[in-house]
Amino acid sequence: MVCIGLCRTGAPEPMIAATVDYLRSNVRPDGSWHIMQGLDLIGGSYVARGLADAGYRDDPRLARARQWLRGCQQDQAFPLYDAPPGGWGWEGPHGWPNFLDSANVLAALTPAGGEEPAEHLRTGLDWLVSRQDGRGSWGTFVPDTTLANDGPCPYTTAQCVESLLDGGLSRDDPRIAKALDWLLTAQRPDGTYEGLWYRGLTAATATALVAFARGGVGDRPAARRAREALLAGQLADGSWGPGDTGTPGDDPSQGTVEETAWALRGLLAAGLPAQDDRLRRAAEWIVSAQGDDGLWDANPVCLHIRRLAYYADGLIGNGLALRALGAYRSALAAGPVAQREAS
Repeated sequence: MVCIGLCRTGAPEPMIAATVDYLRSNVRPDGSWHIMQGLDLIGGSYVARGLADAGYRDDPRLARARQWLRGCQQDQAFPLYDAPPGGWGWEGPHGWPNFLDSANVLAALTPAGGEEPAEHLRTGLDWLVSRQDGRGSWGTFVPDTTLANDGPCPYTTAQCVESLLDGGLSRDDPRIAKALDWLLTAQRPDGTYEGLWYRGLTAATATALVAFARGGVGDRPAARRAREALLAGQLADGSWGPGDTGTPGDDPSQGTVEETAWALRGLLAAGLPAQDDRLRRAAEWIVSAQGDDGLWDANPVCLHIRRLAYYADGLIGNGLALRALGAYRSALAAGPVAQREAS
């Protein structure tokens, strides 16, 4: 798009040539171009946490992944957002820091416990807390913004709550309480939640359920409505799709591994026993969708242009599947009594 504008406005030839060279250098082997570059950090954080929850926390390969994620932490302020050092962005250590990616990286680092260098973790947690809106929520880039694509997001807020609790903040911390209060009041009339950066209603509703359970407010009416709304969205084959029909190109009768994994983990956190037939069918559906190579096919659940264009990220889908199946396996091993006590 920039190249077209440069050509039409008579920009200097070297500038146009450099832009064309950049395009040529980024073409994929099949002749196409990816809609965005530099997304490995986002997917890498999902996979790292998924592998940890699936039982690979101490694998040396995962330790190297966490080291790489730490190396992507930004050590300089970002003046455009008036943001201090300490966050993460999808383009690595010199990109645009944002709250969702930072929360996801922190989620990938915390399973290492005392093995994780405290400086990186503490700086990241402090950075995330400093970006909380006055209302208690988190958006994407700038606190307290009024921009529609950067305003308060239920998915991001729920993810930030979980990451901060994993990082050591107490349920009683006023910042956690304020975030949960906002989340409880941001619900749609049908009991669901809609996020900014993942399509439909399943992702945000399921992630909100995890935050409610972790924050100790899973018995509130809003949390119960969210649980019932999520259960109502399960498809006949045991899977979940986006939860609505407003996303272009969606087939409401087809589930995806991403949305089924979000839903399974959310309902487990909400207190449903793993022996529940609805959760059993969800777990079996995820297993049956796994390919012969051990991976899951990606689906276009990630936002590029809201309600118009979505993209698929295979790392995110595989990380979500591993995390959900790990949670399901742990719940089965714990038994129904232990699950009820934990909830």
